[in-house]
Amino acid sequence: MSKEGFKLEKDSIKVSIDLFDSIYGSIFKKLKEIPEIKEVTNMEASLRARSREMPSLIQEIGLIGALSYCFSKGSEDYNEIIELIKGKGSKEQTEEYIKKIKDFAEKTDTGYSIYLYILLNAINYTGILNVDINKPYDAIKALSMNLNKTRIIERMIMPYLLQTKRLCEGMLRGK
Repeated sequence: MSKEGFKLEKDSIKVSIDLFDSIYGSIFKKLKEIPEIKEVTNMEASLRARSREMPSLIQEIGLIGALSYCFSKGSEDYNEIIELIKGKGSKEQTEEYIKKIKDFAEKTDTGYSIYLYILLNAINYTGILNVDINKPYDAIKALSMNLNKTRIIERMIMPYLLQTKRLCEGMLRGK
């Protein structure tokens, strides 16, 4: 591996850690602070499972297929979930913010949406193709129109996704 390739892989690991910290801090840490939630939530178990299966799925069916799968299984509330991750309201422990987290916690499709967000961030990190994180369908279309770039992106995001997998396995509980 060249020095440049090693640096890119090292940087992608740092970026994936930063994104995971953002997701964990804005949703899962808050979730653990809610007294009435004692069991592992569907959202937590789902994200952990997605992080384990998606790298292999990408190798088997490709990035477009994996994105489409997450998109089809994800929540219709994708943009609202992303707003929670981005920290809208996370600084203030508002009742509405806590209620949203509790509502999303019991839905398995929330885990798919969060992983879709992770994938779209990974794609943008490569700098090869810039997709709109708030418009997953448009991202899928853009990738399908740039198959050569998509194949390169698939290889480049693997260290990013494998680091995310390790973090999810270490920090999130499974059922």
